[in-house]
Amino acid sequence: MRKLSFVCLSLTLILGVLTQIAAAHATTDYIVASTSELDTALDAASIKVYGLKSPGRISYTAQVISQGVTTTVSVGPTSFDSTSWLVPISGLKGGSTYSLSVTAVTWTGGIPGTPVYLTGDTSVTAQSIPGVPVSLSGVAGTGQVALSWSAPVNKGGFGSLTGYQISGTGLSSPITVAGAATTTYTVTGLISGSYTFSVAAVNSLGHSADASFGAKTVTGAIPPTPNTPATSSPVVTEDPDQTSTITSIAQGCPTDANTVVLKGSFPAMISNISINNRAIDKSSWKQSATQVVITLTNQSSANLEIQIFNGQVPVLATQTITVASACPTPTPAATPTPAATPTPAATPTPAATPSPDATPSPDATPSPDATPTPVATGAPIVKTLICIKGKSVKTIKGTKPRCPKGYVVKKK
Repeated sequence: MRKLSFVCLSLTLILGVLTQIAAAHATTDYIVASTSELDTALDAASIKVYGLKSPGRISYTAQVISQGVTTTVSVGPTSFDSTSWLVPISGLKGGSTYSLSVTAVTWTGGIPGTPVYLTGDTSVTAQSIPGVPVSLSGVAGTGQVALSWSAPVNKGGFGSLTGYQISGTGLSSPITVAGAATTTYTVTGLISGSYTFSVAAVNSLGHSADASFGAKTVTGAIPPTPNTPATSSPVVTEDPDQTSTITSIAQGCPTDANTVVLKGSFPAMISNISINNRAIDKSSWKQSATQVVITLTNQSSANLEIQIFNGQVPVLATQTITVASACPTPTPAATPTPAATPTPAATPTPAATPSPDATPSPDATPSPDATPTPVATGAPIVKTLICIKGKSVKTIKGTKPRCPKGYVVKKK
C-alpha cells in the first residue's frame, strides 16, 4: 500500500514538473491592438502584439501579410523572470487587413528550441486617417456653389466615417459636415467671382488630404452697396458693407520678414483672410482702421495671393505679393570722406614800414652872383648854377636852379 502511495506521489510530482516545463516553454494567448495615433498617415499605421509569459528565456516573432507583402518582427529572448512580452509592428497601410501569425521559441543554455505557434487573432486591420473623397462635383449658381462627393473607398480601417470638412475661398473657417451619410453642401452668400473649394473625409484619427473641386465662377450676384464714409475718425465696425481700400502692400522688411503689411482704409471688421486660397487662423493678423499686419508661418520665398473677407464676401480684389525668406542685409552706407581741412591762409607779410623820407637837403641857396641868362622880354628868367662835389661838376639851369644833394655852388 505504501509503495502504491509512493508511486502515485511520484507521478504527481512528475506531472507537475512537466506542467511547469510546458508553461515555461511559451504562453498560448496574445492580444492585438492598434497603436496608430491622431493624424496617422495612410502608410504609417502601427499595431502591437503582446501577452503574458511564464519564467524562462523566450523570443517572440510576429508576422503580418497583406497583398503578398510580408512584414516580420522579432523580440527577445526575454529575461528569465519577465512576466510579459510585446512585439511592435509599424509601417502598415491604414485600412488594409493583414493575416497574422505569432511564434515563440524557448532558449536553453543559449540554444533556441523549436518555434511554437501561439493562438490568438489571425487577422488585423491597420488604422489611419481615411482616403480622399471621390466623384467630386461643384456647380456654380447665383451667389452660391453646390458641392457633392462620394465617400472614399478607404475609410482608414474604421467601419464608417464621422463626417467631412469643407474649406475654401470666402470661408472664415472650415465647415464641418457631420455624419458619413451627408455628401452634399451648398456654399451661399457669394458675390460674382472665382472660388475654389475642397473637401476632406474625417474619421476617429483625423481628416484626409483635401480633394479639390477646382475653380468655380459665380455669376449674377449683386455686390454690396458701400455706405457713405463717416466724417469722424475711422472706427473699425462690424458693418460688412463699408468699403475697404488698399494703398500699398509690402513685406515687413527690414524689421520682420515674417509679416506682410497692407496699408489703406479698413473700416469694416475683417472676418477671414486667405493666402493662396487657404484660410489662415484669425490669430495670424492684426487690424486697425489704417492697416492690416499678417503674420506668415513657415516663411519661404513665394508668390502669395491674399484675399480679405467680411463674412463670405471678399471686400477687396486679390492682392499679389512676392515675399523673400529673409530680409536682405542692408548694405552699410559708405562712410563719407571727411572734407579736407582747409589750408589756413598765409599770414600776410606785414607791409614794410616805409623808411622815413630822408630829410631833404635844404635847398641850396642860389648864389646871388648867378648870372641870369638873358631871355626875351616877358619870358621867364633862366638862371645857371655851377655845382661841384669833389671833382664832379654839374651845370644846373632853371628859373630856380638848385644843386643836387651833396653838391655846392661853385663860387666865382
